Amino acid sequence: MRQKLLVLLLITGMLAQSLSQFTIYVSYYANRQYITNKYCINKNKPTLHCLGKCHLKTVFTENEKQEKGQLPGSLPMQEWWQHAGNLFCCAYALCLTEPLLFLARAMQHRFIFYYGYSLVNSFFHPPQHA
Repeated sequence: MRQKLLVLLLITGMLAQSLSQFTIYVSYYANRQYITNKYCINKNKPTLHCLGKCHLKTVFTENEKQEKGQLPGSLPMQEWWQHAGNLFCCAYALCLTEPLLFLARAMQHRFIFYYGYSLVNSFFHPPQHA
């Protein structure tokens, strides 16, 4: 029962977040006349056919700022790549090179006899001119 309730709450929360712009559009179209009369900047210029879209734009920018402000610890892309590069370099230097070299030296004698090499010359030759 608790799991179903938790799943329902999570799905409802995800839908509410993803449909936030849709709800703004619906409320705009439902109250277009009121928004045009009360909030429209261009109501003195009817040739622009604004109909409150200027207010809709400000609502969208405020919503976008609010959503960006909710991300905890968000880094700009350039800083994120720097951190990822540092982590990769550290992982490569510490985890990959020394243990693999040690393992390769310790296991080298096992694989010497099982490895065979023969060059296929039929594929790797210059073209024959007639």
